[in-house]
Amino acid sequence: MNQIMHLKAPKKDFKMVTITIFLLIMGFLILTAFYGFNFTGNAIKNWGSGGGNSSIELKADLTIPNLELKGNLGEIKIKGGSNSNLFVGDQKFYLGNSDSNLIILKKYNGKIFLDSNRILYFKGKATEVSVNGITITPEMGKTLSVKLDEDFKYSLLEIKGGVSIKELDYITSGTIRVNDDKNIFRVENEEIIMKNFQGDMSIERGKFKIDGMVKQLEIKGVQGISITS
Repeated sequence: MNQIMHLKAPKKDFKMVTITIFLLIMGFLILTAFYGFNFTGNAIKNWGSGGGNSSIELKADLTIPNLELKGNLGEIKIKGGSNSNLFVGDQKFYLGNSDSNLIILKKYNGKIFLDSNRILYFKGKATEVSVNGITITPEMGKTLSVKLDEDFKYSLLEIKGGVSIKELDYITSGTIRVNDDKNIFRVENEEIIMKNFQGDMSIERGKFKIDGMVKQLEIKGVQGISITS
C-alpha cells in the first residue's frame, strides 16, 4: 500500500514568518507617523516632490468671496462705474458717467477690499495708471498715489503677478482643479478653506477665478477632502 506522508513546516520557519510580518507592520506605522501620510477618509498628504517646501498647483472657478488683498499686487485691470471719483496723484477723474470705465494700474502696491459687487476700499501706489485710455506716469523713479473715494461697482477685476491670500474660508460652488488638472473637485454650496495662495485672479460675470499655488486646501462636508503640501 502506498503511504501518504504528511510534511509539517518546522516551527522555526513559522516563527520567522510571523516575526517578519510583525516587523513590516511596525515599519509601516513608523513611516506614516514620521512622514505624515494619512489614509483616513479622502485626505491626501505630501503632494508634490518638494516635501514641506512645495506647493500645490491649483486652478479654481468659484462664486465670489469677500476679499481683502494687500501688498504688491502687480498689474490690475478694473472695469465698471458708479457715483465715485478716482484720484491719481493730484488729478481727479469722475467715474459716474459710464459703467464701462477702464482703469489699468501697473505695479500696484496697496489695499483692495471687495465683495461680489463692489470695491469697498482701494488705496495705494502705482508706477503707471491708465484711465479710459489716458495714461498718467510719475516723475522718474517715483510712484503715483491712487485712491477711490466711494464704493465702485465693478464688472471686471483682473490681477496678475502678485495676488497673495493668507486664508480664504467660505461656502461656495464651482470647480477646483489641482495637480495639473489630474484631480477635479466639483463643489456645491460647500465650505472650502484655502491657505497661503499665491498667483493670479480675475472676477467677471459672477465668477471668481484663481490660478496659482497653494499650501493647503480643504473641502468640508460630504467630500471631506484635505490636501497639504
